[in-house]
Amino acid sequence: MTDRQGVVLVLGDSSGWNSVVERLLVRSIEVVAVATPWRELAADAAGVQEAITAVGRPVVLVGHSYGGTVITAAAAGYAAEGVHPSVRGLVYVSAFAPDVGECAADLMSPDGTPTEVPSEALHAPLTGVVPAWKSLPSWFVFGDEDLTIPVARHRAMARRAGARGIREVAGATHTLHRSAPDVVSAAIADALKG
Repeated sequence: MTDRQGVVLVLGDSSGWNSVVERLLVRSIEVVAVATPWRELAADAAGVQEAITAVGRPVVLVGHSYGGTVITAAAAGYAAEGVHPSVRGLVYVSAFAPDVGECAADLMSPDGTPTEVPSEALHAPLTGVVPAWKSLPSWFVFGDEDLTIPVARHRAMARRAGARGIREVAGATHTLHRSAPDVVSAAIADALKG
């Protein structure tokens, strides 16, 4: 393994990261985008773990929306280390950062009442592991007009995780990685610096 870090981007549709990927490649940062099928949290997390192994060096995991739940699970639960040994940090881009027993659907409402959403993966609670954000450094970037995850929830998740960096973008919605790729890329660059 080398000292140089890579980035693993996680989203249901990996093409959504195109503008962010372009900006990272200009900085000579190795990037892998992983599309998750949104069927089962354990399977989605296992797919990300395979991508981490394939990179073969330390990585920063970056998740958007449900991808935040996936990176939280994928980086957690490794023997004595408690986290995947190759993961150096987590970046939550308009993303869920659940604690044990929480699911994305719970975090979509301001008061924690479950939200009726059709995707089964959004109802899968984080179980069996200590959330990776409890032991890894994290960065959060989100818009104040996100209609999927209330801004108060974003702020609370970032505080609870003890985030090293928080970027709240005025006027931005849930698709921040598409509308503000420079801001997202800057947050990832911060995470790579540690």
